[in-house]
Amino acid sequence: MKTMKVLWRATIPGHLGICSTTRLGGDEFLLSYEQNKLFWISGDGILKGTITMPNNVGVIGGSTEFGASTTALLLPGIHGNLWRLNPKTDVVPDPADPGNYVAHPVALWTGQSLGSSVPYWGNGFVYWGYGEVLPNGLWSEHKHFLKIEENSGKVLWDISSQGIGISSKTQKIMGKLVGTGGGLQEISLDGKSIAQYRSHYFSIFGFVLDGNKLFASSMNPPGNIFGVDLSSGNVLWAQNYPYTAEASPQVNNGILYYPLPDGTRVYRESDGQFLGVDPVIHGAMVEDGPTIKYKDLMVVRSEQTVWIIRMDYKLDWFGRLTK
Repeated sequence: MKTMKVLWRATIPGHLGICSTTRLGGDEFLLSYEQNKLFWISGDGILKGTITMPNNVGVIGGSTEFGASTTALLLPGIHGNLWRLNPKTDVVPDPADPGNYVAHPVALWTGQSLGSSVPYWGNGFVYWGYGEVLPNGLWSEHKHFLKIEENSGKVLWDISSQGIGISSKTQKIMGKLVGTGGGLQEISLDGKSIAQYRSHYFSIFGFVLDGNKLFASSMNPPGNIFGVDLSSGNVLWAQNYPYTAEASPQVNNGILYYPLPDGTRVYRESDGQFLGVDPVIHGAMVEDGPTIKYKDLMVVRSEQTVWIIRMDYKLDWFGRLTK
């Protein structure tokens, strides 16, 4: 990120589909839902081999988001099951395919469900959500969020909510968990639902925390972006835009940046005042996926490109946008 130089490039066999990567023990693990494999890449970019997953551990709906603890990968299964895979103890060489491995993951939770959250790990426990399945196989309005002891798989608590689950990458702030899934929800570490924000009920995707404030984007047509004060639970402001999007915003120097097809939209963090569009970074796929912040840089991917955007705007004494 300092030099913008590519440190290494790993060549992966076959067609990947949409995939994401998780780092564990200095190595990278890349999940391909189309091949139902994990690609094991060393920290210096050498492909160590592929790990073939059992059929029942394939990820649901083409999602490839997964988590990790300090020793194991945490993988949502094809029916919403949750699996733990330690690369040091739970994979064995494939005698029929030298250089590759066969996985034997441990089940942390099994059952029938539709959809699931990205597992969040903290201090030996896994926090994870899923949706109930009706007898006819359709979605139920009830969503569950669990706290599971990683080593034993014991469920310590299970809370159910009506219509709102946690499906994005959960984050911890001020001693509580925050996540989205049809809405925005706060959950205490002892398993109590603190707040549900239903004013933005559907398809909230990306969010960023800045102190005790949370800023989230929604895929509703029209899309919108809004801020929430986590101390009071109040929605601070909301603004619509003429697109649906799946990116997360970023904040720098009191300004919120949000990449969209017409460019990077800029808002004043304090009150949501729309300040304009920087058209340099734009395109139909720019908004796909989470963003990353590094100092004053924001990283976002498009279909074939990774963009690095410098968040260098300032506010003058009147709250107007300047360079």
